[in-house]
Amino acid sequence: MGDNQERVVGENTLGEGINMNGDISILIREFTRALKNNGGSYKTAEPSTYNGTRDALIIDSWLRSIERFSEFNQWENVRTKNYALTLLRGRAEAWYRSLEVANDEPTDWATFKQELIDFFRPENSRRLARDKLQNYVQTGSLVDYINGFMDIIVGIPGISDDESCDRFMRGLQDPRTRCHIRQINATTLKAAVHAAISFDSAQFEHIDTNHYNGNRYSQRLNNFGGMHKPVPPEINDPMELDALDFRSRNQNRQGNNGTCFYCAS
Repeated sequence: MGDNQERVVGENTLGEGINMNGDISILIREFTRALKNNGGSYKTAEPSTYNGTRDALIIDSWLRSIERFSEFNQWENVRTKNYALTLLRGRAEAWYRSLEVANDEPTDWATFKQELIDFFRPENSRRLARDKLQNYVQTGSLVDYINGFMDIIVGIPGISDDESCDRFMRGLQDPRTRCHIRQINATTLKAAVHAAISFDSAQFEHIDTNHYNGNRYSQRLNNFGGMHKPVPPEINDPMELDALDFRSRNQNRQGNNGTCFYCAS
């Protein structure tokens, strides 16, 4: 009697296990199918409106945002143009109404884009951007300087990487940052920006403790010349003292004539 009951229980448990596995398989298949069916429901940020501002950077950014949104949704040219019309405001909307009244409105995205550029984008926008670049220098934080510099560069299509890198270095406020960029021989704008950010971050990084010759010491930071300069630890090794004294004499010699220890600029 007991054996029969155990056998029945075992069979029921096994049967339930099979059903459970089957249910899980069905759930997985349904979930996978739902993911495939909803694949097109993901959304991206919609472009902002355009009110007719005559600024090359704003115009170019707005047009690019329309094109990215259209690409994401796989729209054809006419639908892209019709969507862009719904985002026109103020002077831009009045401009397009005048084209409709004259029965001269563009029929596709490419034509609309070119006509908007011709009407709103300043003809001398490239020269204005170069004038800004000529006089642009860092007056605040490094991040603000980089953002402003990139905004100007966008308005100068075709500018060489060598020229943009040189302009970027010349506008930096801290001569030590320029020296660091030259020291690592950064020849592209991307490399120069990365080097400047790394150097700037290192100047303000507070190191509480470190290891020197197996001993733990605290590295204090003094405010020196507007920048944080680490205070070296106490050194008892005569050879290390000689090496430190040699570096100190060389740095002081360069510092007396106002030149950089690394790049002599």
